[in-house]
Amino acid sequence: MEASAETVDTFTLTARALRPEPNADGVTIVAESPLSSVRRALGKLTDTKRIFDLARGWQDGRRRWASERVGLRYLIRTMQMENQMDAGAGRKSAILRRAEEMMPMIAGAHELAINIDAA
Repeated sequence: MEASAETVDTFTLTARALRPEPNADGVTIVAESPLSSVRRALGKLTDTKRIFDLARGWQDGRRRWASERVGLRYLIRTMQMENQMDAGAGRKSAILRRAEEMMPMIAGAHELAINIDAA
């Protein structure tokens, strides 16, 4: 996932790793046990900030994961948008709290040469 600029859901990541054979109908089925193992492993990797948990997607309800570069940029951009909404609502304390949380992330993004301003 490190070289990828995409997000990937747990099912797809598990299927890529295990490469199960499609059934007679051409459908790839991944059992619950390997999915659980992958979820646990990814959860542990999020603690190191090498993998980012982007939560469940509204499109399909699947949890998305991203590399450090993609995840850090996504998280910063999301927080910037939240700050804009809070500014419009006059929630200064939320903006200040979030800004303090964002500063180390922005410094990390600069170290990794991540352009957080690009759309």
